[in-house]
Amino acid sequence: HQSDKQKNCQNISALKKIEDKYDYSGIEFPASYEDIYKFEDLNKVCVFIYTLATKEEKEEIVLDKPGNVDYIMNDIIYLLRIEDEEKSHYISTK
Repeated sequence: HQSDKQKNCQNISALKKIEDKYDYSGIEFPASYEDIYKFEDLNKVCVFIYTLATKEEKEEIVLDKPGNVDYIMNDIIYLLRIEDEEKSHYISTK
């Protein structure tokens, strides 16, 4: 929660606006891995994507897409990709 404790602070409209520092030009949503590669090059950031995999009857978090190490000193983004049949969603794990 990014707002100060104030009247109606539970409302989404009470959240402070955050300036997004990334450029999304040419990125289509929902983002494919190809779009993630474009995003890395466009913003000069390193994006690691992890997924859940079942191994020996238990779920583990595994690296699915390594980040572009050319940009690792600029900024690193860690995402967890959650899948449900044909849908998926990225969650920031920072």
